[in-house]
Amino acid sequence: MSVHFVFGRSGSGKTWRSLQAIRAELKRSPFEGNRLILLVPEQASLQAERGLLSQADLAGFTRCEVLSFRRFGHRLLGELGGAGPMVLTPVARQMVIQHLLAGNADRLRFFGGLRQRAGLAEQLARTIGELLEQEVDPGQLGRSAAAAAKADASLEPKLADLALLYGQYLDYLTGGRADPTALLTVARAQLERCGWLRGAQVWVDGFAGLTVQQREFLAALAGVAGDMEIALLMDPGSELIDRPGEVEVDAFSLFARTERTYKQLWSSLKARGVKVSPPVRLTDQAKRRFGKAPVLGRLERSL
Repeated sequence: MSVHFVFGRSGSGKTWRSLQAIRAELKRSPFEGNRLILLVPEQASLQAERGLLSQADLAGFTRCEVLSFRRFGHRLLGELGGAGPMVLTPVARQMVIQHLLAGNADRLRFFGGLRQRAGLAEQLARTIGELLEQEVDPGQLGRSAAAAAKADASLEPKLADLALLYGQYLDYLTGGRADPTALLTVARAQLERCGWLRGAQVWVDGFAGLTVQQREFLAALAGVAGDMEIALLMDPGSELIDRPGEVEVDAFSLFARTERTYKQLWSSLKARGVKVSPPVRLTDQAKRRFGKAPVLGRLERSL
């Protein structure tokens, strides 16, 4: 169980490297062997599947799956059958929040007077979804409300109300229910039970940022799978690559978002005791995307 990070600027061949490695495995054995998983953003899954089949000598396969985080979560929970939690629909979540608004009308200092306003439950549902994605604890919101009381009196009642509603919503979910945005957190608990993931090879590509939920899912998956390769859009010469625990991210760096993602993911992997192998740096862009467009290559280098 080890993780390899692959770093390169735009056009350096990160995606090409992943696809070539998977194709090589599929050509060797398209049906038998450890599972091959390509994890990409939702909007890139079809493109990735077409990329794998772009060579004429690979007509089809069953050994590899191209998944997004959402599809991966559904895939894992689908194996539980009737033993899995009941996942609320977005509409059901809004109905629950509307019920909580009505039931706490006398306790809510900010949202109490707004509970009948059109769209409030929908907006609160989105906010609670974001809190679940970042795995925020209600106690954190409570402490933020206390701090806000000293710094900004107008913010304190909003945070206090949100902490109350969020805590009660989480209590509601304990009865065998799951929020749609918390699907990945629920699925993470099932990774150890999935025998087909043992020894699986995983490639992760196309992500600039990750939520806490996604990051912890990857770290847990790395502890179960055989090998994992994570490609990140970063300058391969960055000193952060070799010392992620020491070097701070420059907020004005062109790759600041991805560098923060790398630092956070590296910390999550280390916390779980996952081995992080020496990184791979892709530096030769000329032979890849910009081979026939040197002007664009120069623009990318000089950006």
